[in-house]
Amino acid sequence: PWTTPLASGLTTTGYTDTTAANSTLYFYVVTASNSGGESPVSGEASATPQLPIPTAPQSLTATAGNAQVSLTWTSSAGASSYAVYRANQTGGPWTTPLATGLTTTSYTDTTTANGTLYFYVVTASNASGESPASIEASATPTAPPVAPAAPGSLTATVVSKSQINLTWTDNSANETGFKIERKLGNAAWTQIAVTASNVTSYSSTGLTANK
Repeated sequence: PWTTPLASGLTTTGYTDTTAANSTLYFYVVTASNSGGESPVSGEASATPQLPIPTAPQSLTATAGNAQVSLTWTSSAGASSYAVYRANQTGGPWTTPLATGLTTTSYTDTTTANGTLYFYVVTASNASGESPASIEASATPTAPPVAPAAPGSLTATVVSKSQINLTWTDNSANETGFKIERKLGNAAWTQIAVTASNVTSYSSTGLTANK
């Protein structure tokens, strides 16, 4: 029933109801008044207020790991959830979300393969709909480096009272160099030199005889 006016005494032909709740259907009529009284009600109009669609998430970053990519972004005002999209080329297409209904501003994609470049965007959603996509971010998962195999066939040849020559074989293809250590008796090992990866010999000089 139209018993109690929501607003009265208006002198313009427009009014904004700021007491409405989102997702609730409201019905309205208007009457006109003068010194002679109040008119019959107008035809009825109705409307359901809705939240605005969220803005696109900002500051999306993609950090590569071992067979995974970690994503983070900043929150969007009014968002109730987020969706992540992935593509194998820049620009998408972003058709099927990789993950939906996310309520945090981070996600880790563990379905990736090392050595493959992946592209990502994120959207925000609420009851009114889905935002435009964020700026694109990309990353290539990479396996951690593997330690090289131990050098082999180490030999020590006495050249003089003060010099010993060392030679060894290279059993790996991924080393960046060789570290040479020396000790006397039960003392701790001490590094005395580092050689390049293509050098498999070293001359230890300045030694003392009989030690």
